[in-house]
Amino acid sequence: MLRKKCICGEKNSNGSCKNCSKIKMIPLLKNDEFKINHSGTGKLINPVFYSYLKQNHKSNEVIITGMLNRFQKQPIYKASRYIDFYDNQTKTLIHRHEAY
Repeated sequence: MLRKKCICGEKNSNGSCKNCSKIKMIPLLKNDEFKINHSGTGKLINPVFYSYLKQNHKSNEVIITGMLNRFQKQPIYKASRYIDFYDNQTKTLIHRHEAY
């Protein structure tokens, strides 16, 4: 069951958690400009964003709309080809947004 608070202890300062958040968003980038270095391998990877814990009680559609609205204001949005949204508990793709 999803809660409004992190129970695993990995909560970020922005109010999200890679384990407890309901939705995971991964922008698939066109080029390497905004990709980040994986700490273990040094390989360039797409960044990952997690929904706010306080929104876990809301529907997937409401959370995805909010995440997408915030993300569209960032410079990285213009470098994205697709933005995939996953259920963070089952790891299944629930929505794909075509950016450009």
